[in-house]
Amino acid sequence: MHAWTVGAIGLMTLGVTTRATRGHTGLDLTTSTWTMAIYGAMTAAALLRITAGAFPQSYMVMLEVAGAAWIVAFTMFLFEYAPMLLGPRAERT
Repeated sequence: MHAWTVGAIGLMTLGVTTRATRGHTGLDLTTSTWTMAIYGAMTAAALLRITAGAFPQSYMVMLEVAGAAWIVAFTMFLFEYAPMLLGPRAERT
């Protein structure tokens, strides 16, 4: 269940919103280093959440780190993509 909700839904939400933001704001459809870090943080959140059950002694710590990675991913999205969404559309030449 968590592989589906944290991994698939979380990554797809970020994937669609990053692509749609770039497309609708007139920017090139490229992936920046910052965007790759966003995807990395969400992937880490999913992997930590999935594997937490295999390590009972570290279960709660892994859950907390997974939650923090999820928050980091969406916070990084906010910092990179909010200026694009709030600013004027880029005109392609």
